[in-house]
Amino acid sequence: MIFGIAGTLDEAPRTHPANFALWFVGSGLAHDVLLAPAIFVLAIAVGRAVPSRVRPLVQAGLIVAGSVTIVALPLVLGRGGAQGNPSALPRNYGAGLLIVLSTIAVVTALAVWRRMRRFRVSAEAANTPNRTAPNHRD
Repeated sequence: MIFGIAGTLDEAPRTHPANFALWFVGSGLAHDVLLAPAIFVLAIAVGRAVPSRVRPLVQAGLIVAGSVTIVALPLVLGRGGAQGNPSALPRNYGAGLLIVLSTIAVVTALAVWRRMRRFRVSAEAANTPNRTAPNHRD
């Protein structure tokens, strides 16, 4: 870490230490003030609204969707493109994000459906009396 800070300060004209410090502090504050409380509230809502047997599946789907959104958001907003170079961000990243999020939602829904179906089948089997064939003697 000391090596990185020393390099940032040594190469100040190229690394812009003030911008880095602003980003570093700002990202920590954004996490602590915005992201962590939002995830906490979402976790409470999922805990109350989703049955316990499928809760891990829903939580996994939300974690994956949130991670993909955080990674894709700069591209969706057009950040990182070069002025006068349309090939720097050549795709429709908003549509791509919607496709990926839809895929995550479908896979999560299928996993929930399968778990619920398996739970119903095992519950029905537990409630069905054990019928054995009559014992015939010839």
